[in-house]
Amino acid sequence: MNRKTLIIATVVAALVLVALAIVLMFFLPKKQAANLNENVSNAKVNKPVNVPLNVNVIKPQVKQEDQAQSELSRIATSFAERYGSYSNQSNFENVTSLQVYMTDSMKKWSNQFVKSNQQNALASAIYYGITTKAISTKLDSFTDQEADFTITTQRKEATGTTDNAKIYYQDISIKFAKEQNLWKVEEAKWLEVKS
Repeated sequence: MNRKTLIIATVVAALVLVALAIVLMFFLPKKQAANLNENVSNAKVNKPVNVPLNVNVIKPQVKQEDQAQSELSRIATSFAERYGSYSNQSNFENVTSLQVYMTDSMKKWSNQFVKSNQQNALASAIYYGITTKAISTKLDSFTDQEADFTITTQRKEATGTTDNAKIYYQDISIKFAKEQNLWKVEEAKWLEVKS
């Protein structure tokens, strides 16, 4: 019975294939078949193609200055958020982790700042932290050697627990300078808290 089933399945499959071939032959539009034949015969012929030699390719022109401003804006925004987010349990990582983006003079300042404030931070066992989120970034000035941005931030300050966070808004001024042909943060200065 197994062999009988195999023979029947083979016959049915062959009939389905024959029926499919007949349907395709009779129901395939003749125009498509003619086009297929034309395309095949044209494909065999090598005809010269006229290609214009002076083709104008339109490329978007992004000024180097605009690209630098855009990149510095992103760095300033990220720098403000990281620099402004502090916890007395993080050992001033908000400052030390950003040293790669700082000029040499700013690195010296940051090392002195961390050293002078570490003793005060370790003396307090009560949690204290500030989380900073940039809201907007404004380019104040830009030259080929310096750039100034003002970033408006929302800051959440918490003592003891994050449940009692105080929210306030504060701008930070971030100044960039070129050092060894690389843009670096020269100064980050918190401005007055907005009421």
